Amino acid sequence: MHKVSIIIPIYNVAPYVEKSLLSALNQTYNNIEYVIVDDCGKDNSMSIVEAVANNNPDKDIKIVPHPQNMGLSAARNTGLKNSTGEYVFFMDSDDTISENCIELHLNAIQQYDADFSDANFQIIGSRNIFNDTKAAYYLRESDILIGCFNGQIHISAGNKLYKKSFITANNLSFVEGLIHEDTIWMFDIAKHAKCVAMIPDYTYHYYIRGGSITTSVSANSIIKRYDSWVYILNHIISIAQNTDNQKLLSSISTWLSSIRFKISARLVVVDIDEDIKQKYYKLVNSEDVRKFSSGLFAPFCSLPYALFKLLFKPLYKIFTYINSLKS
Repeated sequence: MHKVSIIIPIYNVAPYVEKSLLSALNQTYNNIEYVIVDDCGKDNSMSIVEAVANNNPDKDIKIVPHPQNMGLSAARNTGLKNSTGEYVFFMDSDDTISENCIELHLNAIQQYDADFSDANFQIIGSRNIFNDTKAAYYLRESDILIGCFNGQIHISAGNKLYKKSFITANNLSFVEGLIHEDTIWMFDIAKHAKCVAMIPDYTYHYYIRGGSITTSVSANSIIKRYDSWVYILNHIISIAQNTDNQKLLSSISTWLSSIRFKISARLVVVDIDEDIKQKYYKLVNSEDVRKFSSGLFAPFCSLPYALFKLLFKPLYKIFTYINSLKS
């Protein structure tokens, strides 16, 4: 019976962590190792974790402490290093999974001899931000990377089961200190994978909560977010520069123009200095990026910052308001 390692970083999740852990512990598949990474939060999350562990002595629960807070990417890397399963699954400590989550993923990955599997998310607290998989199927070779760019594969490290040997053989890890680290992770996974198994079931419950990394609006977090996007865009450009696959290049170009437009539209409404906004607008829409951008949004991101702001700041606010009514 194959061992699966579920890696769960813990940081300031006291109100949610018990429900999250219990969903992971109550799986229909039994041979699971739980690697809990203590990322040195300031609340009593770890006390709750320890109580849950004490109440489940029959479960293989391993708690790995960090010497100090190191962030989500570092915690996931620590979990990987300390995992002993043949397969690994990443889970955030304020989300939950279905009771048959691991069983479904393992069956699919073995059926197709896949390097990893992907299934549907249920979004709680907002509208669905992912494209749903409608039926079981698989993708191979370059179609996997194309699938990431066109939305077939969810750009999230969670709700996927990975062969540990595949991760190790390709020396894959999370970029530490980066926001949106899942984006780089998934494109690197897809770049190296030979096969992915697609699962139509909803196996992961993703909660949108105020105060999380992705909803924080402080000036420092905004700047860090845009530094991360510049890093990500440069990484994607390097993929484009090293392929002659025209179908892949087309997918990259469409994705780049769409994401640049979204980043730029958000940039004009955030609460930071205008000089900083203009700096990031130029970085996000640099000449190197524009070389690999095409489609509906590409021309707009070639506009001077002042004109782009004039055109899209009011429209973005209206769109955001309408979108909030749908959530």
